[in-house]
Amino acid sequence: MRKSVSSRLFFILFGSIFAGIGAIFLIISIVLMVDNQNFKNKADKIVGVITEINAYYDSDDDLNHEVRVSYQYNGETYESRLSEYSSSMYEGDRIDLYVDPENPYRVRSGSVATILFLIFGGLGLVFFLIGSGFLVKEILHKSKQNQLKQNGRKLRATITGGDMCYTVTINNRHPYKLDCMYQDEFTKESYLFSSDFVFDPPENYIDAQVDVYVDPNEMSKYYVDMDSLSNRNPLVHDFRN
Repeated sequence: MRKSVSSRLFFILFGSIFAGIGAIFLIISIVLMVDNQNFKNKADKIVGVITEINAYYDSDDDLNHEVRVSYQYNGETYESRLSEYSSSMYEGDRIDLYVDPENPYRVRSGSVATILFLIFGGLGLVFFLIGSGFLVKEILHKSKQNQLKQNGRKLRATITGGDMCYTVTINNRHPYKLDCMYQDEFTKESYLFSSDFVFDPPENYIDAQVDVYVDPNEMSKYYVDMDSLSNRNPLVHDFRN
């Protein structure tokens, strides 16, 4: 039972982390765009020339580029270093620059800021949508469980086995889904259900009793309540030779 809860918490945590990272990226992209727009509003637009591009590796062996530009402003010639770089830049290229009137050595390229906004904004949106998708799925799943527990028909089923879910990996492990069977004592008809993910092998649960809540009108809609797992044969210790 504890393992089943852990798997649900994992998906909630996974979704929260992804959504959080996405939100951070989105905020960074918005901050970059607002800051760049504020700079452009007070700056003067001119045309400059890229005079030098130097590639170098930092202490973490990450490749960086130093871009130097030359431009004329108010009759004076200036040379300055851009804090931005794009793979489309090359020496001798004429580019639009925005110059701070209060400090002519402070310049920016408008196009790179837009690229950074698109990169951070795009990554942020992807991460946020993935994380939110997991969270929404878990919320809907939990809502469905609560509705079935409140309005559904409760059956007492027997765990008969289970299978490993090879298509799912959580914390580098494949979880299991348990098989549960309920037999109607009047019609003698049997119904099979499967649980949420658990990590203990199915043989540890065989013959244990568990509550299953079903929609009275459509029994294919159900919820196996692992919190109701009986203490009957909760673990199997095999001492056979």
